[in-house]
Amino acid sequence: MIENNFVEDREEKPKYSRRGILQSMASAAVGWTLASPWAARAQEASEKKIQFRSGRASIDGIFVPAKGASGPQPAILLIHPAAGLDDRVKEFAQRLAREGYAVMAPDFTSREKGATEKVIATHLNPELTVQDVKAAYEYLKKRPNVDTSRLSAVGLGWGSWRAFMLAEGAPDLHRLVAYYGSTPTDGLARIQAPMLVHYPEYDFRVTGNAVWIERTMKELKKSFSYKIYQGAKAEFVTKAASPEDKTAADESWAKTLDFLKS
Repeated sequence: MIENNFVEDREEKPKYSRRGILQSMASAAVGWTLASPWAARAQEASEKKIQFRSGRASIDGIFVPAKGASGPQPAILLIHPAAGLDDRVKEFAQRLAREGYAVMAPDFTSREKGATEKVIATHLNPELTVQDVKAAYEYLKKRPNVDTSRLSAVGLGWGSWRAFMLAEGAPDLHRLVAYYGSTPTDGLARIQAPMLVHYPEYDFRVTGNAVWIERTMKELKKSFSYKIYQGAKAEFVTKAASPEDKTAADESWAKTLDFLKS
């Protein structure tokens, strides 16, 4: 259970010097640089709360329209990592929107709305999460001003396996991008969309399968490419903790944009 330990001091207001304020601002800036691969920016696109049905469940999420676009827009289903739809994932959605994509980012943990403690995505039923991802995809296809011929999926960590599972049953999916996540061992022959996967060097459980996956995709005559980022650790795109993570985040972002636009 998350507790709020903030205590307001009503008796005495803290005193700050100009030097102290500048030092605090500098420390905060350094901390954010390590925590996120991109500096914080004011939101440029309106973030709309959405809700859609998946079987008997209702799933919450956000929808961010493409910035400055009119008419049908290429769209992306953004599937969050195990931590859920947090601020860093929302920041990632905003960046995609600034590049001209309408972005839908569901909160798949919201399926457990009655839970008394924070729900971790890895605790959810895998079959139900795949059902939820497919329901999100169908919902996104029906939204106004979405170009269904250029609808792609981006999976982050926990979301990567589910992005692959979606692609297996969605022959109209335009592109599939996965970041440091597992790949299904069955059903890959059904995938029609070109695939791009980003692997960190220090995630041996997942990255160690990259060569096998590439060989399998080649045997299946699928369009598959990947890159292993030297020195990077898992979650480098949303929780950069080192210069290597930051470099990986920047390089993978450029590759993702080129791939989505191809």
